[in-house]
Amino acid sequence: MINYHNSLLPLHRGLNAQMWSIFEQNSTSGITWHCVSSRIDCGEIILQKSILLDSTYTYLKLTQEQLQLGFNAFVEICDSLM
Repeated sequence: MINYHNSLLPLHRGLNAQMWSIFEQNSTSGITWHCVSSRIDCGEIILQKSILLDSTYTYLKLTQEQLQLGFNAFVEICDSLM
């Protein structure tokens, strides 16, 4: 089983990760596809993609970019998962 997470794990595990990226003024955020494990957002990382952040990012803007990036990343790894 795999999971999509909207941060660059291991940063910001759990809910509202994009909010924490903005709140903590991280210079980058992104997405992670990873294997599910018994601990939240701690499984083996399959693929990560980064987004450079600046002061114009809102929760909605970051979430929209992450969703598109996450979809593109899934397309990239889909064949290897089969």
